Amino acid sequence: MSYTALYRKWRPETFSEVKGQDPIVKTLKNQVASSHTAHAYLFNGTRGTGKTSVAKIMAMAVNCENPTDGEPCLKCSTCLSIAKGSNLNIREIDAASNNGVDNIREIKEDVIYKPTSGRYKVYIIDEAHMLSSAAFNALLKTLEEPPEYVIFILATTEISSIPITISSRCQRYDFKRISVETISDQLTELAEKENILIEEKAVRYIARSADGAMRDALSLLDRCVSFSVGEEITYENVLDILGAVDTDTFSEMYNCLKDGNVLASLEVLKNALDDGVVINRFINDLIDYLRNVLLINCSMDENGDVPEELMPDISDANLDRLREDASASDADTVMYFIKELSELSEKIKKSNHKKTLTEVAVIKLCTDKYFRGGDSGGNNEIIKMQSEAIITLEQEMQRLKTQMENLSKVGAADYMSIRSNSAEHGNETKREEISPTVKRDLDSLSKGEITMAQAWDSIMTVYFETYKQSIPAHYRKSGKFVSYSDDRHEITYVIKSKVYFDKLKSLDENTGKTYLELLRETISELTGMENITIELSEERNSNKFNNYTDISELVKADIEIDDREENV
Repeated sequence: MSYTALYRKWRPETFSEVKGQDPIVKTLKNQVASSHTAHAYLFNGTRGTGKTSVAKIMAMAVNCENPTDGEPCLKCSTCLSIAKGSNLNIREIDAASNNGVDNIREIKEDVIYKPTSGRYKVYIIDEAHMLSSAAFNALLKTLEEPPEYVIFILATTEISSIPITISSRCQRYDFKRISVETISDQLTELAEKENILIEEKAVRYIARSADGAMRDALSLLDRCVSFSVGEEITYENVLDILGAVDTDTFSEMYNCLKDGNVLASLEVLKNALDDGVVINRFINDLIDYLRNVLLINCSMDENGDVPEELMPDISDANLDRLREDASASDADTVMYFIKELSELSEKIKKSNHKKTLTEVAVIKLCTDKYFRGGDSGGNNEIIKMQSEAIITLEQEMQRLKTQMENLSKVGAADYMSIRSNSAEHGNETKREEISPTVKRDLDSLSKGEITMAQAWDSIMTVYFETYKQSIPAHYRKSGKFVSYSDDRHEITYVIKSKVYFDKLKSLDENTGKTYLELLRETISELTGMENITIELSEERNSNKFNNYTDISELVKADIEIDDREENV
């Protein structure tokens, strides 16, 4: 006799055998017992949670000759024929391979005939979300008003792909993921009946690896049984079979990352991969470990105790290890690691360079200076630096505001008076008839240019401080503010560095705006001038670049305004 997989051999045959879906089971049993069944059902939920099994039990229960409290008897001829798959009144359709409109038309033609035995004809459409739009449209009318002896049961893992016109005509039931505790109990019971020797720790790990799917848990157990024929299945066996690693490895990896030890971190990763660990599983299990570290870090009391409900599936030894790591960690660092690793997990799903991407991520986590160090001292220093920078920016903005207010009090006559005083002292510079974008003198400046030039130094300070992680401060010297048009509100900004020029045109990931747009916003925010545009020019020739006058330096050198306010 051929071998039958455990998930097929132990498929539930009655409602009471279904695990982890008690509210759904109770409702359906009551409907069958009271003969208040609906004409259409929609079962939604992740894989392996019992949707198809419950659909078959439902089909058997509504047709059973001797039901008891809504349960099928499993002994009458109808139950036996349905269990064997030979009952013509029960049709199971795989919509993944039968998703066309012709397949639905066959159903529409078939529903007009009454059942040959039993009370109902039941159509179970598995993977219903795979039906085409035309097929859904063809099914719509029949689903809304089927003959009284017809029941439709649609099962899907993607409820969002089911048209609302379909789902609104069905009784919807959402199958939740099965808890680790429930899966563990089922595996233990099944192992006893199958005479399988397995460690409790191994059972718990299989249950966690199943991710809420009973079918997956049974399939994993099947693999472990084949590996350890006639022997006890140990925790180490399960790790080897599933390509996983133990908690000590994750703890070592976390501490290497936290300490910024690149070589040690890469060595841990290499050893895990050499042992046959699947890289996706390694990353996801590391995320789970960090999640536990974070929860313990945030919930551990002065005595090191952790609420039991937060860590229901962790052994005492592993919990001690987690406590040790959590006590030497800060939440910001752990959350940052989880964020970066989660993004990595998504990236490598469709990549052909999984190992390379993982190694790059490991190096990044080790070398990121803002999230290094095992205690909160490093982060406190960062916070202190950030606070000081904010205070500096606020002071600079206040100084600029005062300066702008004083500049607005200086009219054209006042400016000419200042210029004349300078001339009387022999500081007159010979005027030349030249382009406004090259050599300039004070007489060529408009009132708007003077105002903007006086503000420019503060604008650059705020701008480079705000975006210093993307634009280093030394680029500030590679640009000159050479003109401002009062009527067009247009600034001319000449750049000699190609890197800085290209950077200003690139996008900032956080805002989705170019750095040139962010510069314009900074100018508007600090000066109060709206609708400003910036003409960006590149001049890589040093000699030509030197011919341009940075009028912010010109004004700063020749015009000094007392910005002290008198107290009246």
